[in-house]
Amino acid sequence: MGCGGAVSPVRTFTGAVRRLSEYEVLTTLPMHRTIAWDESDEVSLLVPGCSMTYSWRVSGGGYVYESPEYIASRGIVTLVVGMPSVWTTLAAAGVQTDGVTALRVTVRVAGESVAEVHYRIELREPGSVRLCWFNRMGGLDYHTFGRPDTGYLEASREAFLNHDGYAAASVRLADRTELSSGYLPRLWMEGLALIPASPRVWRVEEEGFVPTDVFPLSHAFRNGVPGTITLTVRDRTPRLSQNF
Repeated sequence: MGCGGAVSPVRTFTGAVRRLSEYEVLTTLPMHRTIAWDESDEVSLLVPGCSMTYSWRVSGGGYVYESPEYIASRGIVTLVVGMPSVWTTLAAAGVQTDGVTALRVTVRVAGESVAEVHYRIELREPGSVRLCWFNRMGGLDYHTFGRPDTGYLEASREAFLNHDGYAAASVRLADRTELSSGYLPRLWMEGLALIPASPRVWRVEEEGFVPTDVFPLSHAFRNGVPGTITLTVRDRTPRLSQNF
């Protein structure tokens, strides 16, 4: 499902670490999140066979969008919260988006709320990095890290003898970037600390999703006080891969 009502026939999920309950959201992150106007998020939940609707409401004007009724088969339903689509809908309705600072997404079954996610709309600094990954519940989570302070070029070279006895070599160049979460609540830290264990991680770019490897550097929890986590990311496709 999407904010415009489109339904995708195909979607991939990984296995969860435990049995899920009905209407449980497949996420390891809190339900109060931040998002920018050019970003998207996903809300996936396990449903029985049911008739459901979703809505979103914005602050600063109180505009409410109500979806048509959707008949869901037993399984997982994914709602894509596409902020560019939300912005277009608001602009078409004459709502001044400059005054919109928050968005609330609600999923209802038989008129009762079964899931609700709150977003605070923020401006991102240029150079911010948004990651998307499979979480431990089988769904996808997203998070935007601030502009990296550290990045470097990783070079590796291997020399070996081929079957004819001649020497050959392989050279690879790849960009590595260090990402810091900044100070976040403990529940956010716990969710982000699981990114290196995810089977698939992507860096979200305007032109698409870039497969990425993530390695833990450090994370800190001190007496329950919110800490920070630092990760290093590297695109799976190297900048240069050459044999000679």
